[in-house]
Amino acid sequence: ARLQQHIDDGDIPGVVAAVLRDGKLVYLEALGKLDLEKNLPMREDAIFRIYSMTREITSFAVLQQYEQGKFEFDDPIQKYLPQFADQRVLLDSESTDVNATRPRVGDITVAHLLTHTSGLGSRSSKLYTENKVREREITLDKMVSNAATIPLFQDPGTEFRYGIHATILGKLVEVWSGQDFESYLQEHVFKPLNMNSTMFWAEGENANRLAQLYRPSNGKFEPYQIETTPFTQRPALIEGGVGLLSSTMDFANFSQMILNRGTFNGQQLLQPATADLIFENA
Repeated sequence: ARLQQHIDDGDIPGVVAAVLRDGKLVYLEALGKLDLEKNLPMREDAIFRIYSMTREITSFAVLQQYEQGKFEFDDPIQKYLPQFADQRVLLDSESTDVNATRPRVGDITVAHLLTHTSGLGSRSSKLYTENKVREREITLDKMVSNAATIPLFQDPGTEFRYGIHATILGKLVEVWSGQDFESYLQEHVFKPLNMNSTMFWAEGENANRLAQLYRPSNGKFEPYQIETTPFTQRPALIEGGVGLLSSTMDFANFSQMILNRGTFNGQQLLQPATADLIFENA
């Protein structure tokens, strides 16, 4: 009733809600509209843009690689991505002058990326947008190179700053695993978790399940396209920061596995001791 009230009040056009208790699904309901213009009802298997929730999945893949001994948390990332070796720091973190810099104190580590303390910035920061650091029309390798050539906002390990860390982690997963990021997630995360509705773009029938994105405008909802490459087309950039689409039940499976300390349907995707690191305050 409360969810329906939000729809009736014009807060949201539609929603899918699920509740799991003791590992069992006890509530699943779709309310409102999937697409207002087409008058399509919301459906339980609707696919949504999950944006920054992609980061949780990327970080989980990183922990799988850690468990295999591919790296240590305190490893400098330049050990695997040498383009970050000579990155400098802005003299003024509010500046966009890439020439007003100083030498970096300390190196970016894997732990810094996992905790958003590397000094890297947000994809929507003025510094990054002016220098086109991140666009869905470029490859992951190109974005990583772009990020390495732009100065850091502060020295690694000195300050929390929400940023593009998970996208860099996605590239590290490629280096450690020898697989492209999309293939790695499909084989080691999505398939064992029955996340059949989680993907980087939707085509065919999946596109028909993709919920329209809206933003409020003058008391109404208007369709909103954030990205220049729509989510119904394969992007050049396969990124671990904001790129995934998923369904409510797919993400519920992922979340249940985390609560189960790395286990899902009898499969051990992560050892309990490693899974426990997810809950530590680093």
